[in-house]
Amino acid sequence: MFERPETFIIKNPDAISLLANIATAKRLLPFFLEPKSLSEAALEIDIEANSYYYWITKFLRLGLLIVAYNKKRAGSSIKYYITPAKKIFLKDNLGLSSMRDYFGQATSEYNYLITEGLVEALDNLEADIGIMISDYGRGSLFTNIALLSQNKTAISIRKELLKPSSPAAFASWSHLQLKYQDAKEFQAKLASLLEEYEAKNTPKQKSYYMQLAIVPEV
Repeated sequence: MFERPETFIIKNPDAISLLANIATAKRLLPFFLEPKSLSEAALEIDIEANSYYYWITKFLRLGLLIVAYNKKRAGSSIKYYITPAKKIFLKDNLGLSSMRDYFGQATSEYNYLITEGLVEALDNLEADIGIMISDYGRGSLFTNIALLSQNKTAISIRKELLKPSSPAAFASWSHLQLKYQDAKEFQAKLASLLEEYEAKNTPKQKSYYMQLAIVPEV
């Protein structure tokens, strides 16, 4: 079995600049777990092999891919590529601007995917759905997707989505005023909950997109 180190630290500014773009970094995805040929990887991420060859060459030149082995076939050989380690770490004085760009790309993509999934889940509910706007006793504007109860009162969509017959969908935006210790406890519980369900991750099952965040107001 091809042995690799756990982490590969990148200091090359060109490589860092390349992988700081999430769309470009995704082109490395097929090669993290096991060696793949160009055609196998192209099929996996649905990209033309001729177009993918440009990126493979670029990744090889920057040391982001290596040739794991060659497989002989009918007088020729097929190269199988893999990342130089299980994890790639971009090490540089990235600065706040680069971090802002990274989080901006990540949240923009996930916000779109989560929005599409949530809207589809809501479309499956048989209820009068709308947007609820309120102060909610927190001193700031509170908005959320809501439904009308039988007595025409706007209530949170949460209970409807938690029914066994409803899709496994949930989203919430909140502005909470917490003591520091309560905020740290909430942070720890979110992290623990994520770790618990990351351990339940099962290949070839239905995929779900999720986001967790708690940040101090600036």
